[in-house]
Amino acid sequence: MYFSQVLKKLLFPVIGIVFTSAFFVNIRNMDSGASSYPKGIIAVLSLLFIWTLSAEIKNLLASKKESGSETNSLVSIKQLIIEWKKPLLTLLILFIYAKLISIIGFYVSTIFFLLAIFSTLGIKDLKTLLFNLLLLIALSYTLFDYILQIQLPKGIFF
Repeated sequence: MYFSQVLKKLLFPVIGIVFTSAFFVNIRNMDSGASSYPKGIIAVLSLLFIWTLSAEIKNLLASKKESGSETNSLVSIKQLIIEWKKPLLTLLILFIYAKLISIIGFYVSTIFFLLAIFSTLGIKDLKTLLFNLLLLIALSYTLFDYILQIQLPKGIFF
């Protein structure tokens, strides 16, 4: 099953390129000043994903030439799904978060984002969850509203 090895190696960079492209399309209508930093981050991430993709393709081609046929390290599709479940779920949560910021506001969407990420990471302790959630929201509020005096999206609730 050479296909499953190829899928395992190439899945993350390809999905990363798709998600960074989707993020870029999502912010293309923002003001040029407000979107310069996110566009820069997205460009760097895209380049890293493209670099990773090209390196993985190069390694796969080299390993196929060395072995002369299919490799012995076979990975079933079921194992592949289990292995990539958390990274793909994290990317999906990040994409939903980016969409929700403009709809329901930064702080409300950040609360949902952090709850989803903590759940994905397996943090189930209520005290730890609430402490980290309140700490990160308070730090965000202090940093953006008081120190930097940046207007964040308020959304439909404020």
